Amino acid sequence: MRAAIVGAGLMGEWHARAARRAGATVNLVIDPVESRASSLARYFSGAKWSADPEALANSGVKSAHICTPLADHESSVERAIRAGISCLVEKPLAANAASTERLLELARVEGVVLCPSHQYLYQEGVMEALSAVHSIGPLRHCRALCCTAGADSGTDPSSLAADVLPHHLAVFRRLKAEGFHALLWRSETARAGELSAFANDGTTTFSIIVSTGGRPTRNEVELIGEVGTITIDLFHGFSVRIDGRVSRVSKIGRPLVSATGTLAAATFNLARRAVTGETAFPGLRELVQRYYTSLRSGSPGPITPQETVDVAVARDAIVQALTA
Repeated sequence: MRAAIVGAGLMGEWHARAARRAGATVNLVIDPVESRASSLARYFSGAKWSADPEALANSGVKSAHICTPLADHESSVERAIRAGISCLVEKPLAANAASTERLLELARVEGVVLCPSHQYLYQEGVMEALSAVHSIGPLRHCRALCCTAGADSGTDPSSLAADVLPHHLAVFRRLKAEGFHALLWRSETARAGELSAFANDGTTTFSIIVSTGGRPTRNEVELIGEVGTITIDLFHGFSVRIDGRVSRVSKIGRPLVSATGTLAAATFNLARRAVTGETAFPGLRELVQRYYTSLRSGSPGPITPQETVDVAVARDAIVQALTA
């Protein structure tokens, strides 16, 4: 499977490594900064590089990893699709839901796979939590909290906060597939780079807080049910389930039980990632592996078009509520 990396920054490098691990051959690296394109291409024996985005059209590759800035996603994805090339695209897939739907329809017509890089869905911790969510009883609250230092390097904090949203929305969408599209999102902000979003479906509340100024940095989802709670550490890729039995003993011991469970899960997760060499971006390898499996087998991609659209629509609603 011949692949191209479009955008040779940090995420382009990690996508390239994951693609090679999934059995693909990186044949082309495209980036407007020639030194960056050539540097990443040298990492892969025989790979060519170019600063011209049009080089993709006649490259002969079957897959493109779109890791450019968001402003370039739509043109890069459309160029690839029209050349008959499937795409795995860094989130958000496009700037808004309308563009996302247009690109997905174009991919359907051209018979290629178009998949956003929502790698959190394929972290060990998230997959374990989704499999075990029935064990905590009816869900009452789904809460996400992300404190990121991504804006410290000069990135616009408001844009960064909005671009973080698809990760958490994708987890919520897979968790509550039925009716997710009908959620009415409210949002508020106190200053640039800080946002809170809220919705409910009549039985479960959903909330997301993204902060570019809050510290320490963390990224967590908490699933609160009637008989237990599951906490997912998205930065590290593990989850912990806490039993919800009510008694004096359990109330006294809960901090110790919670701390012990977290320590055990974190230690096992760290050891697993050290052995496998997964030093960053947990879940990306698994997503890329599933993406290439779908290309080879002709099966649907690991994230369905409807999931992709639902997440894009929810992100639009939150961002528009903030600007209103």
